[in-house]
Amino acid sequence: MKQFNVGQSNPTFLVIDGRGRKVVVRKKPTGKLIATAHMIEREFKILKALKTIDFPVPEVYTFCQSDDVLGTPFYVIQKFGKKKIKEKEKKTKLIIFLKKIR
Repeated sequence: MKQFNVGQSNPTFLVIDGRGRKVVVRKKPTGKLIATAHMIEREFKILKALKTIDFPVPEVYTFCQSDDVLGTPFYVIQKFGKKKIKEKEKKTKLIIFLKKIR
């Protein structure tokens, strides 16, 4: 398990299993947190919702609410490579998404 070292307020790790499959684990930081900060639950739900409209997001595998596994709640997603999407296509898909969640 290797922690990404830039740009994350929530600790984010690359995990590679024995077969070479890569996943990303994103968790809340440890310690006392403001109730509305570090809402990885919201991130997880948004990623799942975006996936339903074929928006280019990683596969979303699982969310764990328990502190017993990694010390804080976390979610697991596919390690996502770089994928280019045309700006017009991205805007169209986001509009569809926003209409679904309102």
